[in-house]
Amino acid sequence: MMILQTKSLRFAYQNGPSFNFPDVVCEQSEHLLIIGKSGKGKTTFMQLIGGLMKPHSGEVWVAGSSISEMSDAAMDEFRGKEIGIVFQVPHFVESLSVKENLMLPAWLNGKNFDEKFMSDLLERLGMLHKVDKMIGQLSSGEKQRIALARALMNQPKLLLADEPTSALDDENATEVISLLEETAKETGAALVIVTHDFRIKNRFNHHVTL
Repeated sequence: MMILQTKSLRFAYQNGPSFNFPDVVCEQSEHLLIIGKSGKGKTTFMQLIGGLMKPHSGEVWVAGSSISEMSDAAMDEFRGKEIGIVFQVPHFVESLSVKENLMLPAWLNGKNFDEKFMSDLLERLGMLHKVDKMIGQLSSGEKQRIALARALMNQPKLLLADEPTSALDDENATEVISLLEETAKETGAALVIVTHDFRIKNRFNHHVTL
């Protein structure tokens, strides 16, 4: 089943660079690496794929729906159901616990909170023992794992990760990529990683260089 497809995407910043992106396709449970040096438009490409920005021309299909012409409200609702995003710098509500932060996506999207799925997910990520901790009590590596859990809480069809290894040494970079691959496989999500980290290129058979 095709989860992601882009066609003839173009975006231009006002008084800034313009980008013409290659067409990409990603099937269910498939892993795609989008790689390139700084300034090549990787984050812009990811934001277009995730519906956070609209292209000046071209189309993006996610789970069979064309998202390029959706209204902002419709896109927000669709993203909450079908797309999970792990940002380079995770943002949480610091006054809430791990569990409360993980409940937010379901609450914001009018879904029932699946506590068993949360517990199973945290156990796979080695973070179940931190479920009642406040976010501020976690290390940066632990926050990254919770960010991954949050992106997966609504069981999205498409999982996007922006520069997940940029600040990590070789060992931790390998661990994070393995974690993303394994968790996406277990949940059946298509995984797209956007990065300038050429250390991980050889791990992916399916990759696009910008």
